[in-house]
Amino acid sequence: MTPEFFNIRYHLSLCVVMLALWLGSGACLAATDDENLSSQINYAYANYLGTGVYATKDRSVQVYHLPFSATLRQAEPRKSGIVLRLPVTLGFTNFETLDIVETGLPDSVGTFTFVPGLELVKQVTPIWQLSPFLDSGIGYDLSTHLYSYVYGVGIKSELTLDYQYHQFTLFNELLYAGNTTPDESGNNDFSRLETGLNFQFPLHSRIWDRKNYLSVYYINYIYFNDLTFLKFDNTEFNISMQNEVGLTFDTAPDMKVSFVEFSRFGLGYQFGNGINVVRLVFGAPF
Repeated sequence: MTPEFFNIRYHLSLCVVMLALWLGSGACLAATDDENLSSQINYAYANYLGTGVYATKDRSVQVYHLPFSATLRQAEPRKSGIVLRLPVTLGFTNFETLDIVETGLPDSVGTFTFVPGLELVKQVTPIWQLSPFLDSGIGYDLSTHLYSYVYGVGIKSELTLDYQYHQFTLFNELLYAGNTTPDESGNNDFSRLETGLNFQFPLHSRIWDRKNYLSVYYINYIYFNDLTFLKFDNTEFNISMQNEVGLTFDTAPDMKVSFVEFSRFGLGYQFGNGINVVRLVFGAPF
């Protein structure tokens, strides 16, 4: 096992629901449309849509998505890199959605998801990377003692152009993900195309003897099969496309505490199909 295995980088992407409420943006809850799963959390949505407040027919859960990963082998011109994907989601259940503002989160974990996978990083050209990935894992509901198999497959493309001190990145990801119960009584899946643009330029300042950069980014999400969402007033509607714009701050080299590296942080605004959410970003926005 190579030493890079222990250099685990934490990239946390947090959907700040309270801030969205304060801004009057009408933050939302993701919901499953399968009545057979009315007592379960849709683990596939939580694992791939990220941190946020999710809901089924009769309850909601606050989910924190922690996309841990470990680099087993760095990508080289004639050799693909290998990344071990180790995402974990923790959910807090049995609370009223609006209670988040008044009392905060519950003190016990209600759901747990672990969906490991492998990602191959192919350096197609000096400026273009292709990264197919395959995930398979499990989600467990501590309150109902039910579990679900979670799976996902996709491919990522990243094209990076450097011009003097500026950098432009074009990112694409095609994803198919789903989950199923052991008896196959309940199944859910969704597919998504994500396209991101990022423009990074240097700042004329230094922090902790590091160079500083500011990035402006835009992301478009297209869902091929509509997702059903709930607003806080329980109004249902479908979502087929979303957009996001934001700013991030970065340092070179990355900030580091012990073995944890912090690469970029910033703020994004997600909108489209009646959903408006403020997102706090740690790491790359896509």
